[in-house]
Amino acid sequence: YNRERQFAKKIASQLDTLENRLAKLAIVDKGGQMRGLQPNWAQRQFVSVMGEQAKRKLPIRIIILKARQLGMSTITQGVMFLNANSTPNYSVMVAAHTDDSSTAIFDKARLMQDMLEDGMKRPMDNTNRKELIWAAPHRSRFVVQTAGRKQLGRALTLQALHASELAFWPNATES
Repeated sequence: YNRERQFAKKIASQLDTLENRLAKLAIVDKGGQMRGLQPNWAQRQFVSVMGEQAKRKLPIRIIILKARQLGMSTITQGVMFLNANSTPNYSVMVAAHTDDSSTAIFDKARLMQDMLEDGMKRPMDNTNRKELIWAAPHRSRFVVQTAGRKQLGRALTLQALHASELAFWPNATES
């Protein structure tokens, strides 16, 4: 019983720390207002499952079925952005089912970067593609691509992938 309480307390502490970091990321809510990312109940449960998999030293693999308008893509993007921003040589990719969706996802990542407080910002390299590239010596990257190519993300060594709307990808089994 005591061990379970200690574990629950530790997970709660880690979630609080992550929630504090997420709150520093800017998002635009459904009402069109810019605010910090404050996880809702579904997002908290998602982060908790991530934390439990990480605690057990498992690869974090979560499949979410039919979660419409619960902010799953937003929380996934927030966690992946924080990891890329705070971990050197960390590469993440978000792949979306349409070009419009990939543009919208990239715009959200750019907003997170642009609105970071100075203490969290890192120098960036310029790019004209849908990617954020942190300058040397950090060298992390956040890449957004549109699904449909048979060799999606081929040249990248990724530490994290968010396959958004996978059921709607053309060539999903080959990408």
